[in-house]
Amino acid sequence: MSREVFNYDGLIAGDVTEMAATIAVSQEIKRGDLLVSATTDGVPAVGFSKATVNPSTGKLTVTGAVTAVSLTDYVYAIAAEDVTTTSSATAKTSVYKNGYFNKAKVGLPSEFAEGNRLALSVQGIILSDGKSGDIS
Repeated sequence: MSREVFNYDGLIAGDVTEMAATIAVSQEIKRGDLLVSATTDGVPAVGFSKATVNPSTGKLTVTGAVTAVSLTDYVYAIAAEDVTTTSSATAKTSVYKNGYFNKAKVGLPSEFAEGNRLALSVQGIILSDGKSGDIS
């Protein structure tokens, strides 16, 4: 099967690695959204949520975080498909844990600062300014 089948919307800009993941409660996730999860010893703790940005700094934040946190205390992913969870139930879905993505197609918060690209690249999420085109 051709890889283009999985890139119908131009999200993928190169090689990617997919994995199963849990989405936290009360989430409405769209394919391509940037996701974040707190970690315990490097393992996602509760489930992934849609990433948010502090509007005054443009830096990635975690919804509900009481104090400032290091981005290295969290793991990031890109949603591979749409999923909605209720206030009482999580859901399993596929996410991309690393790879190359067309920045224009990733659901980034509007206040996203370019400095966040480095934090994401440390975990293997590379945001490309180019268009995705054909993947061979």
